[in-house]
Amino acid sequence: MKTNSKAAAQRKAAKKPVPTERLIESAQLQRVPAGQIELSRFNYRKHVDQNALEEFAQELAIHGVLSPLLVRHSPAGGYELVAGERRLLAARIAGLEQVPVLVTDLTDEQAREVQLVENLQRENPHPLHEAQAIQHMQQSGKSIEQIAARLGKSKKFIYTRIKLSGLIEAHQNILMAGKMGVQQAYEIASLSAPTQQQIFAQFCQNWQDQDFRMPSGHQISRFRCDLSRAPFNINDDELLSDKGACTSCPLNSTALSSLFPELAGNATCSGWECFQRKRSAHLARKIKELTRDFQPQAIVYTHTAQLEEIAHVLSGFEGLSSLPQYAKWGLSEILPPRMPEREHFIEQGSQDLTGDTEQLFMAALDDYEADLSGYETVIGSSDCMAALLIGDNSVRTGYFRQTEKSNANRQAPVSAKQFQLAARQGGLTRQVV
Repeated sequence: MKTNSKAAAQRKAAKKPVPTERLIESAQLQRVPAGQIELSRFNYRKHVDQNALEEFAQELAIHGVLSPLLVRHSPAGGYELVAGERRLLAARIAGLEQVPVLVTDLTDEQAREVQLVENLQRENPHPLHEAQAIQHMQQSGKSIEQIAARLGKSKKFIYTRIKLSGLIEAHQNILMAGKMGVQQAYEIASLSAPTQQQIFAQFCQNWQDQDFRMPSGHQISRFRCDLSRAPFNINDDELLSDKGACTSCPLNSTALSSLFPELAGNATCSGWECFQRKRSAHLARKIKELTRDFQPQAIVYTHTAQLEEIAHVLSGFEGLSSLPQYAKWGLSEILPPRMPEREHFIEQGSQDLTGDTEQLFMAALDDYEADLSGYETVIGSSDCMAALLIGDNSVRTGYFRQTEKSNANRQAPVSAKQFQLAARQGGLTRQVV
């Protein structure tokens, strides 16, 4: 039994991979033609400063490559680069025929790890390169704790760089060109990819122009939606069939509060396009409820932009898109009378109405009934139109009439009594807004 156990241990030891550091230490130093070295298949860095590379090539033309490249044997023959891409590219530009290399045999996983660590341990590595390296280490199956231990960095540093790795390529180009600050890059990277694309399309398509300036922080903040002011229920997991509730969404800043405590008190959504879809779905649901027993004759809007944004929602309802549209500031709204409340007529210190207050309350009820009858007559007249009022993230029903002045929205709402009096005096004529 002991012999078998010893043999099994020897076989297990023979299968154990040799540590990467030991393989590199035993690598052979050679000089090989630069043209026989292929670039690595695992290279994740897509951004190279061409001007800096040209300057480096001029130095290599004088002094040569002093630090050897790390390569491994290529399955197709020749060599595959593991570390030293910048030196290799500059050597080719400088026209060097041969370069010094350390030749070793590394597995794909070992080669990838060497590249990542080598890039992260360079002096002053670019934050984006750090982010990309950490992202690749995470994709290879390493945990946050393992990455932090391997790189000698804090978990907060790793999380922050992972956040930056969410920057889409269009914005990466701007960051690498030095036309975007790292802090602003973090702000944009925290937004969803479609939202980032919209920011680029709206503000950054001319980023290569000499006088280009990134949008201000205020402009970027408009793409981050305040969930506390959402017109829809953020707990609703059925509003969109392909989306769950906002409360459990990773785009909700409170979901990241354990990693970024500064976000704990701000329930904001970084998925602008999802927020807008939910807003539209909520408005569509509300319009469906309102029009079940209400037949609008017009669409009234408080802001032109609101009407433009909701146009696609209205198109989903038969007949609504073809209704006449009016700006609210050119109309007067006919408001229903308010029913008197019994509690408002009870004198302080009393438990119920007294003789005098009872009479006042009954008189108020009579006035209310008269006003209500007048209101119903007014809203049924040809000079009044039933409408859907589109406001800031809201929609409701209402009754309106056109006014003579376009600034009618500054006037007090017209009561049913005032409307009836004007009708008797012939003051109601339909006008074009």
